Amino acid sequence: MDKNILIFSKSVGTKHGGSLILDATVQSLVADGWEVKIATESNTYDNEEVDLIVINNFYSKNVGKFFWKIFDIAAVIRVVNRETVILVNGDLPRLTYILLQLFFVVIFSRQDNILTCPANNRVLSRGRTICVKPVGFSCLAVNRIEGCLTGIGLIQSIGRIVFRMRDRYLLRLIKNFLCLSEQSLRSHDRSGRVIYPPLLAKEAPRPIGRDLHRLVFCGRLDGVKGGIDVVAALRMLPDYYSLIVLGDGPERRSLERSAETWGIRDRVEFRGWVGMRERDEVFASVGAIVVPSIWDEAFGMIGIEAFAQGTPAVAYEVGGIPEWCRQPAGILVRVGDVGALSEAVLAATRDPLDWKKRSAAARRIASEFSRERFERDLETMLDHALRKAS
Repeated sequence: MDKNILIFSKSVGTKHGGSLILDATVQSLVADGWEVKIATESNTYDNEEVDLIVINNFYSKNVGKFFWKIFDIAAVIRVVNRETVILVNGDLPRLTYILLQLFFVVIFSRQDNILTCPANNRVLSRGRTICVKPVGFSCLAVNRIEGCLTGIGLIQSIGRIVFRMRDRYLLRLIKNFLCLSEQSLRSHDRSGRVIYPPLLAKEAPRPIGRDLHRLVFCGRLDGVKGGIDVVAALRMLPDYYSLIVLGDGPERRSLERSAETWGIRDRVEFRGWVGMRERDEVFASVGAIVVPSIWDEAFGMIGIEAFAQGTPAVAYEVGGIPEWCRQPAGILVRVGDVGALSEAVLAATRDPLDWKKRSAAARRIASEFSRERFERDLETMLDHALRKAS
């Protein structure tokens, strides 16, 4: 059989975790002898071993472009053959993918849990817990209590619920479903396979001295990543604790103002986005990484990147994070409990001997998520899908 694979991926080459996982997937497939094509709305992916098919109209939400979507689909069909495997990377369930299953092996992959909730986030901020209700019109009752859909009107809320119910129905028609964690698979309420993301770092950082009282936050600076919670937790810690913030986003100015208002601006260093090598050098120099996500993370891959540098983690217990944030390397606290977050930081960093045990455990856990394991799981998944189709 020819090893041809076509990947549907709306975006490629970004700093988003799903895009980084896609890049690791492409590298593994190419190394294994697969001929890879990517159908995307972007033409900026820098990989000469991959053919790009730009299909802007296919991913557009504009109903007026329906006619032009047919031309995009036709462009895709022209470059595949009967033995091509189709991998859908993180897109919404579409009728197109269901129909393609009649002719090709189609594997549908999700890197988050937004399909399970009309608010795209199953964390209930007021109740400080995780919503366990299946998506449906009962979400309107939950919204009255929790304000999940704040900012949109009733008609829009109903539309969002109907859209997610439609997603759930189409998802059940997908034959091969893939997630990043067991928790994400359960959230989608269907059978499938789990492939944990691999470590992305390729080089060990330069040896740097540790400061156990220095913390790091790494991620997009928007509300769901919980940047304000880590800054608030720093406020509760002794003055000799400091924080490095790696990343950027719409909330950066707000975080800077909050740090200024609370009198801790001199203890917070905003570095913006940095390269992977500098990121790992920072990880290797701090006492802990703080992962205060307040949305339903499918995995939270930044944690194992820090673990690989021997850096323990303090994180909110949400989504797939507990599958890697395990004692003694990681400490989990209830979502939104900033006081518990600061106490956990103290517990992880105050005793150097205890910290060394946590650091060693972090490296052991990180080794479970090797690139070799990822490649084996990817190969097994493809073989399983092909055998099921034969």
